Amino acid sequence: MRKVILIVTAAGLGRRIKEYSLEKYGRYIDKPLVELRNKSLLAWSIKPFFPLITSGILKFSDIYIIIRTDQDVNAFKEAAKSINPNVQVIQIEKLTKGPAHTAYEASKKISVIKSIEDYSIIVSDSDHTFRCDSLVSYFRDTNKDRFNSFCTLNTVSNPEKWGYIIRDENGFFLSGEKDISNRKSNDAEKAEFLIGCYIYHDLSTLGMGLKEFESSIHNNKESHHSIVLSLLSRKFNVDTIKSNWGMGLGTPLQLENAENSIISYEGNREPPTYIIDIDGVIFKHDAGKFSNTGDFKENPSSILDNLQTINKLYKEGSTIILCSSRPESSYEKTNQDLINLGLNYNKLILGATSGIRYLINDRKPSNLALNTAISINTIRDEKLDIDKNGKIDFIKDCSKGSGASTLILRDQTNNHTFVRKWTSSSNEAVTKTLYRQFSYLRLMSKYVDYAVPDILDWGFSSRGISYYDMSYIDGPPLSFDMLNNSNISISNLCNILSSLYESSSKNSSFKSYRNLLNSITHERLNPTIYQCRETLSDTFKLYEPILPDDFIYKLIRGVERITEDNELWISHKPSLIHGDLTFENIFMVNSSLFLIDPLGSTMDVHMNGSMQQCTSPIFDLGKLFQSIISQYEQWAYLDLNAIDIYIRNFSVAEEKIKISESLNSINEITTFFNQYINGNIIKDGLFSLAQILIRVSPYRVRAKYHHSALICLLKAYSIIEYLEEC
Repeated sequence: MRKVILIVTAAGLGRRIKEYSLEKYGRYIDKPLVELRNKSLLAWSIKPFFPLITSGILKFSDIYIIIRTDQDVNAFKEAAKSINPNVQVIQIEKLTKGPAHTAYEASKKISVIKSIEDYSIIVSDSDHTFRCDSLVSYFRDTNKDRFNSFCTLNTVSNPEKWGYIIRDENGFFLSGEKDISNRKSNDAEKAEFLIGCYIYHDLSTLGMGLKEFESSIHNNKESHHSIVLSLLSRKFNVDTIKSNWGMGLGTPLQLENAENSIISYEGNREPPTYIIDIDGVIFKHDAGKFSNTGDFKENPSSILDNLQTINKLYKEGSTIILCSSRPESSYEKTNQDLINLGLNYNKLILGATSGIRYLINDRKPSNLALNTAISINTIRDEKLDIDKNGKIDFIKDCSKGSGASTLILRDQTNNHTFVRKWTSSSNEAVTKTLYRQFSYLRLMSKYVDYAVPDILDWGFSSRGISYYDMSYIDGPPLSFDMLNNSNISISNLCNILSSLYESSSKNSSFKSYRNLLNSITHERLNPTIYQCRETLSDTFKLYEPILPDDFIYKLIRGVERITEDNELWISHKPSLIHGDLTFENIFMVNSSLFLIDPLGSTMDVHMNGSMQQCTSPIFDLGKLFQSIISQYEQWAYLDLNAIDIYIRNFSVAEEKIKISESLNSINEITTFFNQYINGNIIKDGLFSLAQILIRVSPYRVRAKYHHSALICLLKAYSIIEYLEEC
C-alpha cells in the first residue's frame, strides 16, 4: 500500500472572491477561509481525502496547507486545527510561477522536516470538494509501479468552464483550460474534466515534470498541473482516476449555488464495504466436502453477472471481502480459482460456518437515518440485486415537528435526490404512526397518484431505524401569495381533493358529526388546554400582563358554548381525506401541486389513530384555514426574539378583523367544500381550525417551540370570540 502526503495549495491571491468576503464578513479574507455551511473551504477541500485516512494510506499529520508568508498564518492554523490538530501549515516566501512550482517548493520544505522520498504527493486545490471512491483502491494496488494520475470526471454540466485532458492515439495527454468548445468534436467526446486533484509518484517525479515544463513551449504560462502531468505522460505511465462527482467552490456564483443546494459536510463519503459469500454467489454452488468426490470442483463455474457486478464495485473503490465456509485448508485452490476467474477483491476469509451470518455495525451519530449494516439475501446461483441507495453524499434535515424526522438525501454520483421519513425503531409510538402514514400514502396513490410522491423504498423493523423513502419534489411549498396570485393553484387543489373525496365516498351519504364534535371537545380540547396551562406556566407568567383576563377559563367556556350549537357539524359527507392539508404539505412544481405527509383520519378521535377511515373533509378545510386564516407558517418557526415581538404585538381585536378579511378572499375554496359540508361552512370550518390549533399546541411544546404553542392558544381564543359574536 503506497504512502502519501497531501498538499493543499492556498497561496493564490483569490481575487475572484475578495468582494464576496467583504460583503459576507465586512473585510477581505483569504478564499480558503471563506465558509460554506459553517465549514471553511479548506475543510471542504480536505474532506474528500478522509477515506484515505480511514484506510491508513494518509495521516492527518501528512496534510500540509501551503500559504504565502504575507497571509494570516494564525487564521490558517486555526482553520487547520478545526479540521484536525495534526494538520500542518507551511509558508512559502512568495508567489511562484504556478501551482506545480508552488507544490514543488512546498515539498522541498516538507522534505527538510520529514523524509518523503518514498511518498507519493497528492496536490489539491483549496476551493472545491468532490467524491472519488476509487482513490483508495488506486493506492492499494500492489501491482502498480508508478503513481501518477489526474482525478477526473467523465461529464460535467457546463464543460466550457472546466479544465480538461484528452488522451491521444499514442496514450499521451493533451490539456486545455475552459476552451473545450474550440476542440474538434471527436476530441471533445474523449475529454475528461479536471476536479483540481493531481498525483505525482514522488518529489523526484514532480521535479522532472517541472524540468519538462521549463523546456517546453508552455514555459511562458503558469505551471498548471494539467500541463506538467501531460508532459510527464510522454515519459511515464499517467493514469486517470474516475471521480464520482466534483463541485467548484471558487467563485461567488459557485458559492451562492452551493448555499442554495442541499450540500452538507456531514454526508458520508466513504466507499462501501461488501462482504460476499463465494459458493452460490460467485461460483455456482459447490457441495464441496459433502459432494460425492469429497472435494470442491477442479474448474468451478462462475455466475457471470455477479462477477461483472463485483468487479465494477471494486473498480469504483468498494472494499470487497470474500467470506466462505470452505475450510482454510482450501485457501490456495480457492484463491487460484478466483484469480483464474478474473475477480478483483481485497480479502479472502475462509473457515466461517455455513450458519446464519450476522453483520454488526454501529450507526454514525452524524447520519443516524442511515443503516450502516445492510443484509442482502440472494437466491442461490442467481443475479445479485445491490442496494441502490448506498451512496449518500449530502443530507439536509427538514424536520419541523416532534414525530418522525424528514431528511432530503442526495446521491450526487447518480444525480439522485430522494426524501426519507424515519425514526428510531425503539420509539414504538412514532414507528407505528410512520407505518400508518406510509400505508396511507400508498392508498392515496390509488386515487391521486399524480399528486403524491412515489414510494421508492421502505423498511420497518423492531431494531435500528424504520423509514420510507419518497421521490423528491423539486419545488416550493404553497404560500399565501402563490394562492392569491394563481387561480390555477386553487383550481388544481380542488381537483385533487375532488378525486380523492369522490373516489372514496361513492356510496356515502351525508351524516351528522355532532357526536364526534362533543367527543373532541371533552376528550381532547379541554384536557389539552388544562395540560398547556401547566406545561406553559412559565411562558404564561412572562406574558401575563398582555394576555386576556382569565384567558384559559374563557377559552374552555367558549369552546363548550360553541360545541352546544346544534347547527354545528350537522351534515358532512364522509370520505378519505388528506388530514394535514397545511401549506407546508402542499408543494408546487410549475403549475402542478403535490401533497405530502398525509395523516388521513387521525384527528377523528372515533378512529383510534387509524388514517385509512372515511371521515369528514372538515378537517382538511380546518387545516387549510390553519395556513390561510391563522397564517401558521409565518410565525410557527420564528426565532425567540422575533416570536417575542409577535406575541407582544398580538391583539385579539385585530386578529378578528384579519379573520373576517381572510374569509372574504377564499370564496373558491369554501364553494368547493360546500359540496361535502352542508350547513354554515364558515362556522364549521372556523371551529375546525380552533380545535386544530388547540390540539397542535402540545406538539409545539414537545418540539420546544413554547412560544408558538402560546400563539396557537391565542389564535384559537380569537376564533372562539369571533364565532360567539357571529
